[in-house]
Amino acid sequence: MERGNTKLKFFDKYLGPVLLLALTPLRLFRTRQVPKLINSVALLKTAAIGDTVLLSAAITDLRVANPDMKIVLFTGASNFEFAKLLSGADQIVKLPLTNPFACVKIIRSHQIDIFIDFDSWPRISALLAALSRAKIRIGFNTSQQYRHFMQDIPVLHRNDQHELENYRDLLGVIGLNAANLPQQLQHSWKEGGNTIVFHMWPSGTQSHLKEWPAEKWHTLANELLLLGNYSFVLTGGREDISGCEAFLATLPASLRPRFISHAGTSFSNTLSLLQQAALLVSVNTGIMHVGAAMGVPTVGLHGPTDPRRWGPVGPRTRSVVSKSKGAGTLNLGFEYTLETDYMSGIDDSDVINASRELLCWTASN
Repeated sequence: MERGNTKLKFFDKYLGPVLLLALTPLRLFRTRQVPKLINSVALLKTAAIGDTVLLSAAITDLRVANPDMKIVLFTGASNFEFAKLLSGADQIVKLPLTNPFACVKIIRSHQIDIFIDFDSWPRISALLAALSRAKIRIGFNTSQQYRHFMQDIPVLHRNDQHELENYRDLLGVIGLNAANLPQQLQHSWKEGGNTIVFHMWPSGTQSHLKEWPAEKWHTLANELLLLGNYSFVLTGGREDISGCEAFLATLPASLRPRFISHAGTSFSNTLSLLQQAALLVSVNTGIMHVGAAMGVPTVGLHGPTDPRRWGPVGPRTRSVVSKSKGAGTLNLGFEYTLETDYMSGIDDSDVINASRELLCWTASN
């Protein structure tokens, strides 16, 4: 769903379960057998760039299994531009999620054999699946979300495995032995850069609880300068411009000339920066997953998130986990304990060691 839209969240939380219950009869007399011949598959992922990075592996799995299959990917506004960078899908369609009736009309304009809902908790996704006219609907049975009533074949959403494995379980319903990693995109990493990207700003619900304190970023920069003559780039969206400016103002005089902010620039510019970077250090958010998929040496900082569920997936990744009580408990993305200081439990030394390891590994290969 559209991130940050309070009306949509209210609708999803309170009205969504009522509509799911009301539409349950639509499922009673439907077949639950996957057709032997699958000509078209629709995939739905309404938000989150990081989740869409993981979904790119499923697109590859489908395309490898059946080169002639028509694959349509439905997205929301927040992940549409990134989705256009993926290969394998025949169509990328942006849904106006603030207008569910228009969404249904758009979806129904496509002839669909299998509709796979990759969202784990939004009820609106399950409702769109129910009204899609697809022959078979597949989606998650997520604890206490009640969205599985709309699926012909519900798949248990597990909180004890990586989300990529949950996506693979969905594909297993149609007989795919999914094994591909997220796509590296056209902007694959180029070794030899001397910039280090700091992505300090998470997104989503209660995002400030994923922020690492500014002074710890200072310490990390000083330590990394002992390894080489690096410069540092700050990345982020338009909403992060002021945060980056405030951070730059806190830098000691010795560090300030080495930093520049690219917050608020285009997504393609961010990809170019990552492509040339020696290292990416990021809080757990979409850019962390993008960098990892590109092959960028990536250190992910995990406070409320558990890397076993949400860690970066790629050949050059490291995850640093907070030692704070209550850390690593986030499953769907909104189960925060607001009084918990998740990120202060990430030790500077652990981040420094992980960063040093990746930089030294790159230099030796």
